[in-house]
Order: sequence, then structure tokens, then C-alpha cells
Amino acid sequence: MARNSRREKIAITPRRSVALYVLLSKVIVSYILVVPRREKFEPPGTPLDRDTHPLLFAELDDIADSLNEPLPGEVYRIGQGNAFVADRGGILGFGSRRIIAVGLPPLPVLNISEFRGVVAHEFGQYDSGDTSIGPWVYKTQAAMIRTFINPKLEENTLRRVG
Repeated sequence: MARNSRREKIAITPRRSVALYVLLSKVIVSYILVVPRREKFEPPGTPLDRDTHPLLFAELDDIADSLNEPLPGEVYRIGQGNAFVADRGGILGFGSRRIIAVGLPPLPVLNISEFRGVVAHEFGQYDSGDTSIGPWVYKTQAAMIRTFINPKLEENTLRRVG
């Protein structure tokens, strides 16, 4: 007898179907708010090419060779006093492309060895894996911000269900 009672089907009552709908809604809303979103890549500045900037690319080639790192696929000039490297595109780091951006304002005040130091530091970001973990940290932070900024979304969804 005990075996038969275990195999009895659970009746789906209107109350249970509403509870299931609320649970499913919470899962969907949580997914929308928490799962990292794919970003559309927007170039950070003016793209530079080898033909118009041969001295810059010669330095980049020299630095990349001395550090046993591949040269980034894209090089940009930005209007900030900064330099950075990043991996863009791909899925979970696979199929991504390397970029480097160099700020125009500090260039006139840097001598060649200081410029090499700045670029070598940026190549070090590739070697240390900062470009691999950085996007995960950024996307996780953005998901948390979306979660805290949009608490009304879940409230409104639950109000419609109830």
C-alpha cells in the first residue's frame, strides 16, 4: 500500500500553478538581471595602421618580440592621458582579439625609453592574465548594479502574477 501512495500523481491545483508561475517568473527575472550581457565593441579611439605609423609599429614589434607576446591585432590612439590593453570579442576568451590603445597627450613628454616602459607595462597585462579576468569582474559588477538599480522590475512582475 505504501508504494502505491508514493506513486500517486500530484494534482495541479490553481494555487500550485500560480506558485509555479511565480517561481518561473523569478528565475527569468533573475536571469535577465544577473547574467552578464554581451557588449558591443566600440573602438576607443582612432585606429592606427602600420603604413601610416611605421615607427610606432616598429617599437611595438620590438617590445612584443622582446616579451615573447604576440602583437595586438588593433592599435588605437586615444585622447586621454592613458594607455590600456584589452581582449575583445570571442566567447569565454576563445576567439577574442587583442587591442592596445595609447593616449596622445603624454606622448610628447615621454622619451623613447619611457614610452617603451609604458607599452611594456601594458603587455604585462596580457602576460599576467588581467585581460582575461578583468572582463569577468566588470560584467559581474555591471550585473550587480543592474540588480540593485532595477528592484522595481521584479516587484512589478510579481504584482502582475499575484
